[in-house]
Order: sequence, then structure tokens, then C-alpha cells
Amino acid sequence: MRWSIKYKLPLMSLLLFLLVGLSMLSYQHFFILGSGRQSLQTNQENLDRISIEVSRGISDRYPHLDQIIEYIKGTAQTQSINISVYELNKEIVFQAKYQNDENDRNDRNDQNNQMFRIKSHDIVFANGKATYLVEIENSFGVKEILGLSIVENFVFFTLTVLSIILLWLVVYLHYDIVKPLSLLQKSFGLVGYSKNQLSFLPQKRNDEIGDLSAGFEKMVMNLGDSYNQQLEMISSISHDLKTPLTSIMGYIERLLISNIKTEEKKREYYQIIYQKAEDI
Repeated sequence: MRWSIKYKLPLMSLLLFLLVGLSMLSYQHFFILGSGRQSLQTNQENLDRISIEVSRGISDRYPHLDQIIEYIKGTAQTQSINISVYELNKEIVFQAKYQNDENDRNDRNDQNNQMFRIKSHDIVFANGKATYLVEIENSFGVKEILGLSIVENFVFFTLTVLSIILLWLVVYLHYDIVKPLSLLQKSFGLVGYSKNQLSFLPQKRNDEIGDLSAGFEKMVMNLGDSYNQQLEMISSISHDLKTPLTSIMGYIERLLISNIKTEEKKREYYQIIYQKAEDI
């Protein structure tokens, strides 16, 4: 199967994007949501405990309404909760809401904020019979439920995953693309007509770099064949030149050394020398 770089890089980017998304979703599911559920459970248990204490406080002050109202107002401010007291027929008797300056400023924006509201109910017994129904309510923002440390850990986790993926991507690009191209570039200085070293060529690959390497190797082999052909041609030409030149030198030597008296013989030698030169 051919793994083309023009398809492999986009596919790799898509896989990395999916990996980051799955990592963040996994972290959110196993850590953030788990921590949020644990925090809500803890707050619910705490609210149930406060509900029991408020019921006992109202029972101790019954039937003095002034003391009961003062008690639940103070408790609402101290515990930062809302307290509602109902008759058993669910008609409200009195109510106390936790208020501070910050809440006053943010009351208008509560609808735009994601809030978690938890409630707890308990029955007030006075003089051995059920008297009131107490409802305790508390509201929490997302930051309060999750906590600042969870947000910081999520950011740290995301940055860590991105750093690992970027590091892996850099290593992959270096060893899969940059290094093979560097080896191929190094091989350019080791080839020529008289030297053909292919030890630095990248390994066989089924992509564009593999095609480039195969083409370069074929070019080097063609250069070697061409060099050998040139050597054979020069050797053949040298041999073809050496034979007539030897004859020419031999006949000239005879003319210089031998005492040739007849002009006809000299003319014959001159004719042979001329013919050999013409052959060359």
C-alpha cells in the first residue's frame, strides 16, 4: 500500500486533533465531572446536616416566632443559605435569604450563569407533634463546584497533552521527512563519473521520498554505466590510433636509417605513410 505524504500529513493532523479531543473529553468525564459529583454530594450532605440543626433550633424556640425569625435570619447569613419555613399544608410562614453586597450586584445576572441549586427538607417537631416543614436551599456556581484547582489542572493537562503531541510531531517529521532528505542531499556529494557511493541513500519507502530516492539511485547507476562506456570507448580509440601510428613510425624510421636507393621504393613508403595518416 502506498502512503503518500500529501495524504499522510493531513491524516496525521486529523488523528492528532482527534487524540487531543478524546484526551480532553476523557479528562472531563473521569476527573472534572467526577470531582463535580463528589463536590455536590458533599454539599448535599452538609446541607442535610444544617437542615437538621435548623429544625432543632426552631423546635427549641417554639412557639416564640420572634426568636425563631431572628434565629433563621442569623443562620441564613452565617451559613450563606436560604431558609423557608412552611406550615404542614405547604403555606409559607416565614423566609430568610442570604444577602451580601456581591449577591446584590449579581442577582440580575443569575439567569445568565450556570447555577447548581440543592435543597434539603426536614420536619420540625414541637411538643411531640409535627409543626413546620423546613426547606434549606443553597446555590453554587460552576467554579465553586469544580474548584479553581480543577480548572488549573484541566489547563495543565491540556497543555501537557499538546506539548507531548507537538514533541511527537517534531520527532516524526525529523525522522520521517527531514532526515531522509538530509541523507539524500549528503549523497549528492558522493556520486560522480568516477565514484558512486549509495550508502547514504534513505531506506526503501513507498512514498514521494522513496520515489525520489529510487530516481536518484537510477541516475547514479546510469552515470556509472556512462563512465564505463566512456572508458571502453577511449580504450578502443587508443587501440585504433596506436596501430597505424606504429606503422607510420616504422616506415619513417626505415626512410631515415635505411639506405634506400630507388625512388620507387621511397615513393611506396611515402604512399603507405600517407594512407595510414588518412586512415587515422
